[in-house]
Amino acid sequence: MLDWTATWQELEPPPRLAMLPLGSVEQHGPYLPIGADWVMGAEVGEAIARELGAWLLPAQPYSCAQEHQDFPGTVNLRPATLAVLLADIAASVARAKVRHLVIVNFHGGNWALKSIVRDINRQRDDVIVYAFSPYEGAPGGAPGVDLHSGDFETSLWLHAHPELVRPNPRDFVPSISPALLDQVGVRAVSPDGQWGPASQATAERGKFLFDWMVSEAVRRIRETLDQVEALRGKETGA
Repeated sequence: MLDWTATWQELEPPPRLAMLPLGSVEQHGPYLPIGADWVMGAEVGEAIARELGAWLLPAQPYSCAQEHQDFPGTVNLRPATLAVLLADIAASVARAKVRHLVIVNFHGGNWALKSIVRDINRQRDDVIVYAFSPYEGAPGGAPGVDLHSGDFETSLWLHAHPELVRPNPRDFVPSISPALLDQVGVRAVSPDGQWGPASQATAERGKFLFDWMVSEAVRRIRETLDQVEALRGKETGA
């Protein structure tokens, strides 16, 4: 794995792929730090990059956090801003002659990411961009119940950084559909900012989830890169 400590000569010849962890700086309820998505995303991304021998870019802390912007500590990028940022990063990766850029997304509010990635890929033929959210499909947890600062995230932090988890996490699950977050912010439905059963969290479950995310992401990324290369070859007639 190459990271920010590498010299430019160590990027010649270029690695097969670059990896960009994408997090968020936003409220995480009464128990977790505002840097939870950024820091955990960086750590999960680094573990994935090591397995894949990737060029690991420094984690991007800011992204789309509109649903949390009514809480102090949240820093929000508009989708158009994130689109320009990611397009410029992709262009830089392409200039380094790295063929693949994998965005490891660790914030559920980045709904715009799919269209951003698709737009970059239709405009460029010198780099292929992917977005993976390692937490998707994680074992356990009920859909619509453990959305934010609940069992999943609190368990990860109890495993990785227990000293930063405030004492006595408790449960709060709003009795509305998460789909309404397209119309209202989190503070309207959760005054403390959390959405999930945080009291169930354990460090043991956190370790299991961390290891699962890394191994599953490595498998999915390898499989997807091979499939896309074959399909891109058909597009170009190679």
